[in-house]
Amino acid sequence: MDQTPRNRQGRGASVPPGVDMVNDELAPMRGAPSLTTINGFGFKLYGNSDYDPETDSYMTTHYFVALFIPLFPAGRYRVISPDGSSFRFLGKGRLRTIDKVHLAIFACFVLYAIKTAGLK
Repeated sequence: MDQTPRNRQGRGASVPPGVDMVNDELAPMRGAPSLTTINGFGFKLYGNSDYDPETDSYMTTHYFVALFIPLFPAGRYRVISPDGSSFRFLGKGRLRTIDKVHLAIFACFVLYAIKTAGLK
């Protein structure tokens, strides 16, 4: 059986040895998500968890931000970041329970804002 790590980044990029053992729950990606913000609005990565010393990678959450304040999680990714400002994406993971709670709170706030905006 071939023990070569499968490519989880898409577009023919190489993956460090041992990544498949860490990333069995990761979905393959077609490309990196947007990390662009314009005047404080856009997408950013926040936090790190589930560090893997073998691949020097960790999980981080991709947020939609307004004035650089994270409003809701858009996804979770395993990344390698040698300098903290550039990222190599290895795959997309599932949102954690706390991320789902954050998303639900944001959805409730939006629904409340819509409902109260219609009242006179």
